Amino acid sequence: MRSLVAMDPRRASTRTTGVIGTQIWIDHARPGTHVDRLLNGPTHDVWIAPWRQYLERLGVRFEFDARATKLHVRAGRIDGVRLATARGPREIHADFYVAAVPVERMAALASDAIKRLEPSLARLDRLHTGWMNGIQFFLKRRMPIVNGHLALVDAPWALTAIS
Repeated sequence: MRSLVAMDPRRASTRTTGVIGTQIWIDHARPGTHVDRLLNGPTHDVWIAPWRQYLERLGVRFEFDARATKLHVRAGRIDGVRLATARGPREIHADFYVAAVPVERMAALASDAIKRLEPSLARLDRLHTGWMNGIQFFLKRRMPIVNGHLALVDAPWALTAIS
């Protein structure tokens, strides 16, 4: 059974998979521990929205409905970002930048100037990615099948469930 994309035996690090897998089993075997942590509601409502609100209170500004097309480099640091928006291109300048994008988008943004700043970014396009999809159903009545996660090992699509 392989219900996690990161556990692909043809690509995963044997050492990392072994160490993490062993630690998970040890944690499960320790009496009184709670290793199966779950959010208490929909991901957006209980994690993403509160985190965004917190960051905005700190002065972080998010740029939605915009696509980063170029990172500008000056004096050994990122100095700006060009965005494509519905109203046309915009330039953003900030003290700090966070690229929360899929690796293939970051690989496209990593110009030669960026790669000189951070040589490890030169190999982004060589990373293997695998995507997982999910759907959440919130039921109106409790269905106490198990206390936590359930791996449906006979399912053809590596299904898991949470009760």
